[in-house]
Amino acid sequence: MIYGVLIQPWNKLTMTKKPVYILIGILAVLVVLFALKEKKTETARFKQERFSVQTFTTGDGGWGYSIFHNKKRIIKQDVIPVIRKNMSFQSEKDARITGLLVIEKLNAKKLPTLNRQELENLHISLGS
Repeated sequence: MIYGVLIQPWNKLTMTKKPVYILIGILAVLVVLFALKEKKTETARFKQERFSVQTFTTGDGGWGYSIFHNKKRIIKQDVIPVIRKNMSFQSEKDARITGLLVIEKLNAKKLPTLNRQELENLHISLGS
């Protein structure tokens, strides 16, 4: 008889908690599905991102470049990076190919920093 008395309250507790557990399980599944959808949206958004380069003339008769991300300027470079002098690129071609290298780095999710060797490899005139 004592055994039956102990089982009855347990069954009542279990019966009232089952719907709660089911509800929690459904909510957990919905949260996971929502998170997956958001991740997919972020991936699609990244694929739509576009980088472009535009060259411009500088006040000293040289050239510079701007990098645009979805038509918004994110970088304006009017001097040659990594050299001590504040000197513009000597040609539009030099500015453009340097800007394209920066875009390659951005597309590879790397920092858009350049070093002297990279510029020399592109045959950029550094005015040394």
